Amino acid sequence: WGIAATVRRLHREIGFDVVNAHWLDPDGIAAAWLARDLGIPVVLTALGCDVNMYAHDAQRRGSILGAIAQAAAVTTVSEPLKQGLVDEGVSAAKIAVIPNGVDTERFHPRARAECRAALGLPQDAPLIVCVSRLSEEKGVDVLVRAFSQVRSAVPGAMLALVGAGPLQADIEREAAAAGLGDSLRLVGAVPHEQVALWIGAGNVSCLPSLREGHPNAAMEALASGRPLVASRVGALPGMIQPATGLLVEPGDAGALARALITALGAVWSDETISASVREGSWQRAAREYLRVYGDALRNTARIDGAISLN
Repeated sequence: WGIAATVRRLHREIGFDVVNAHWLDPDGIAAAWLARDLGIPVVLTALGCDVNMYAHDAQRRGSILGAIAQAAAVTTVSEPLKQGLVDEGVSAAKIAVIPNGVDTERFHPRARAECRAALGLPQDAPLIVCVSRLSEEKGVDVLVRAFSQVRSAVPGAMLALVGAGPLQADIEREAAAAGLGDSLRLVGAVPHEQVALWIGAGNVSCLPSLREGHPNAAMEALASGRPLVASRVGALPGMIQPATGLLVEPGDAGALARALITALGAVWSDETISASVREGSWQRAAREYLRVYGDALRNTARIDGAISLN
C-alpha cells in the first residue's frame, strides 16, 4: 500500500499498459493488487527463492498462487524454476522461461596482469573470486571452509569475496579461527565496473550457492573467460560444461575444495569459456519480455475495471 498512490499517479501521467513484477513475494503480490486496481494485466517474474522457498511456505503460498492466478503470464529465469511452479499446480502453458543475459561489453576476457595491477593484487598468487551476496543461501560459509582445505594443497592461494551481506561478521570470525589472514579478502560491495576487474584478476570464479535461479554472477564470470566452480543447483548445470567449469553438490565443503584445487591446476581457454554465453545477451532477454508483454495485452480484455483472461 505504500507505493499505491505513486503507481496510480504514474499511471495517470504515463498511461502504462502492463505491470511486471520481479520476485513473486512480496513484489508480485503487491503488483497483482495494483494491476487489479488499475484494470491492466500483470506479468510476474520468478527469480529463485520465491519459488524454491517461499512457494512452499504455508504463510506465503496462498498469496503467491493467488497472484499467479490473476497474472496474464509468468516468466522464470530457468527451467527448474518453471518446473517448481508446475509442481505447485501452475499451468506450464502460462510460464515462459527467459534466462538472464550478460553485458558482454563490460564482461569479457581481460588481461589478468592488468586487472591485478589496477586492484593492487599480487601477480603470482592463485586467486579464487566469488561475487555473491554474503547470505546463507549463497553458501559463502561453505566456500570459506573449503578454502581452508585449498590453502593446504595450493600454497599462496587467495580468496576474494566480492559482495556484502548478513554473514559478513560470521565469515570474519571463521576466517580468523582458521588462520586465513590476508589470504581471504573481504572486498565488500563494489561498482559494477570493479566487479569485472575482480573477475578478470582471478584464476577461477566460484559460486557455491545452496539455491539459485539463473545467477547473473555466473553469466558474468563465464563471459569474462574465467572457469566457474559452482553448485549443482538452479540453472547452473545447464550453464557449465567440462570446458567451462566444474559442478559440485551444494553444501559439500570437501567436494568444493577438491574441485577448486582441480580448477586451479587445469589449463582453460578464455575464449572457449567466453563464447559459451556470447548469445545470452540482455537484448535477447528484452525481446522475449516484450513478446510476453504483447501477448498479455492481446489476451486480456478490460471489463468494468476488472481483468478477464480469454
